Amino acid sequence: MWAPVHAVALTTTAALAAWYGIEAARARRARQRLETAIDTAAAKGIRIALRGGIE
Repeated sequence: MWAPVHAVALTTTAALAAWYGIEAARARRARQRLETAIDTAAAKGIRIALRGGIE
């Protein structure tokens, strides 16, 4: 009697876990891209400062 309910619960739990894993991976990639962009901008700013400003 409870087998179909348990099957639905397990399937739903598995689907939510997979979705959460995918979203967590997306968030990590987005954070890495942002950190890279910040590092690149900082490096450009340092190069401009060392050259004596924007020409």
